[in-house]
Amino acid sequence: MTARKILIAEIHIPPVDLKQGALMGISKDRLILEWLKTWIEDGLNRKIFYIGDIIPSKADLAKYHNVSTGTMQNAIRYAEDLGYFRSRQCVGTMIADKTQADFDEKAISKKDAAVGFLKK
Repeated sequence: MTARKILIAEIHIPPVDLKQGALMGISKDRLILEWLKTWIEDGLNRKIFYIGDIIPSKADLAKYHNVSTGTMQNAIRYAEDLGYFRSRQCVGTMIADKTQADFDEKAISKKDAAVGFLKK
């Protein structure tokens, strides 16, 4: 089966409620991370999409949630660290098989690596 690009119109769950999260003191990127995890797990379980499918662009997902592209990029980076996605330059962000996650390739995000470097 070949990978396909998932369109914004195919998203089957509503965007995250940022106001409710703000009241609870949860950052936007963490709220979106939880939304991404739910979206991916539900979509895979319902066979709406499959491992290797390419999710919509960060810019399109940011518009869907009414957040900045940077916020969406942070949330996707966290999800990559958890094994939900794999990003490939010139291809996009693909749904990963969490059971086969290759954590040696990218054990921590670039941001976390830079923070660790600066602390040393």
